[in-house]
Amino acid sequence: SKLFFAVKKPLMQDALDKGWPITRAMFLHYPDDPNAFSPEIKEQFLLGKNVLVCPVFERSAHSTRCYIPKGEWTHVFTGSKYGGEWIECPAPLGKPCVLTLPEAEEVAEIIRSELN
Repeated sequence: SKLFFAVKKPLMQDALDKGWPITRAMFLHYPDDPNAFSPEIKEQFLLGKNVLVCPVFERSAHSTRCYIPKGEWTHVFTGSKYGGEWIECPAPLGKPCVLTLPEAEEVAEIIRSELN
């Protein structure tokens, strides 16, 4: 799929070349941010450094609490912008809480088209 080539393939190349994991803990890219080490961060993860995923695991939940590191992060489905804050991220069924930095706008477009 388009998503594979836009996201996973470059991340797999990074894993091969640099030893970086494909899914990354927040503190890997934000080592100076104390919130990146918070025990409250349990399920959220980065895909590379430009895509933040905050999954929802509760059956009836339509949002999830997550930490958005500094930067201009945009929610893929709502277009809302966040940065350097804890938020209650909208995540209704079929529209997961995925945020991207400006460098990943192409990825955001692919995610929207694949999940609409």
